[in-house]
Amino acid sequence: MRFDNPFSDAEMARAADVPTTPDLAMDAWMCGVDAYVQFMKEYLPPGLRGYRPTNAREAAVLDLYTGILGFLVCISQLRGEWHVQGIAACSRSIFELYNDLLLLTQDPTDLSARRYHAFVHVEELSKTRKRLQFFINHPDAVEVGTIKGMQEFIRRDGQAIDDEAASLWEHVPQHWSGIRGGEARARKAGLECETLYFQFYSILSWFVHSASVATFGITRDKLKGHVPRALELVRQVVPTTFGIVARELAIDVPDVESKLAFLRHVFYLRLAALKIGDPNRFTFPVVGRKMNAGSGHDESRQAQAERLK
Repeated sequence: MRFDNPFSDAEMARAADVPTTPDLAMDAWMCGVDAYVQFMKEYLPPGLRGYRPTNAREAAVLDLYTGILGFLVCISQLRGEWHVQGIAACSRSIFELYNDLLLLTQDPTDLSARRYHAFVHVEELSKTRKRLQFFINHPDAVEVGTIKGMQEFIRRDGQAIDDEAASLWEHVPQHWSGIRGGEARARKAGLECETLYFQFYSILSWFVHSASVATFGITRDKLKGHVPRALELVRQVVPTTFGIVARELAIDVPDVESKLAFLRHVFYLRLAALKIGDPNRFTFPVVGRKMNAGSGHDESRQAQAERLK
């Protein structure tokens, strides 16, 4: 992966004078996602080349990072305005995990890491109890064996999980951090995160929780405009995620800060290439995939899937 700007100052100035259409923006921002996937594969791949966490904090960082990568790869599979709801959902999830990563790593103690791992069991127990009560009240809705399995889980592990929860939280939590609500968690994570919440996350939620709010009466061009909005949230948080993970897990990425600075600008460099009419000057080509300049549409999904294996 190369980290250089192929354009002169004059070319960048010329590109700046060309209006940014929804098609151009969508192409440029999807190219940026491709760059992030390529960087991830070369420098911080899933599993981190056999990296083994040495403590609960490292294990939690690796778990959150793996989740972020999963959603990033999902976005790279989605091309075009008709995938805006899926792109928006993945972008929101990346932000939520990034928020968690900040909350976890800002805590100098081991409390957050302990809560992170314990919450899996606390949540499973809470949901099992609610499901069990429903199925007891509606026995025809489930097989008898399912009820017995849930009862056995509660008898076997319930008390130990309750005791651990009592040692970590004052009340049964809705989130591992003990902070209920995404807005409050973003505020706790810091002004940057809270700002991103209001700039992007709250709007993208319309595509997930109440799709008609975002799509009712919307034109195709406006749909195209929402794809870069969703991907701008990705641009804002993924390079920082790479930096946090490299630092927390002591992974040596040569000249990491300049690489991350470059990643934050790949979207604009691709946009410049499109605007001066020379898209091949800046791209992250995928073998077997043809991209129509300015369209953002994938012409070979099979090839795209192959490169992510």
